[in-house]
Amino acid sequence: MWCEGPALNLPNILTMARLALAPVFVFFFTQGSPESRWGYAGALVVALVSEFTDFFDGIIARRTGQVTDFGKFVDPLADSVSRFTVFLCLLHLYPSLIWAVVILFWRDSLVSTLRIMGATKGIIISARWSGKIKAWVQAIAAITIIVFLVWPNLFGLGEENIEIVAQILMGITAVYTAYSLVDYLWGNRKLIASLDR
Repeated sequence: MWCEGPALNLPNILTMARLALAPVFVFFFTQGSPESRWGYAGALVVALVSEFTDFFDGIIARRTGQVTDFGKFVDPLADSVSRFTVFLCLLHLYPSLIWAVVILFWRDSLVSTLRIMGATKGIIISARWSGKIKAWVQAIAAITIIVFLVWPNLFGLGEENIEIVAQILMGITAVYTAYSLVDYLWGNRKLIASLDR
């Protein structure tokens, strides 16, 4: 069966809310500018709400026994859509971030493809702690950059230095994301090798 329990439970509602918030983030972000930062402030609120739903949907599902197959498939999708929406908006603002964003995209695409391949053969390719940490690293980097867009003079940074900070944070994020991919592939190497049988 597609679901082990009712698909329309609180954890899954939170997950789907994260998908619905992605275009809302784009709306607010595109209204932001150095002259009018209210759009960036709205985008920051949306990003924080999205991250909170990501944190709580899994906790609630596990503690209340509401883990469903629907949630297992849609939660990673919501994570990718939510975070890539943020990163693409930042890339539009700072094209120099392209390599970092590309690495993040490659990692998620490869992992998602392998999971789908495994699912078609009844093989569960397990998540790794490096992947969970990767999600936090990405979230912290994205939210920190948006915070500086809202308050460019925070810590005396200045508007002209935000892109440099964004490059550093996204560079660190890309390196750890690449490491999480290597760890994922190595940790699941036997299961992955069995996919071609």
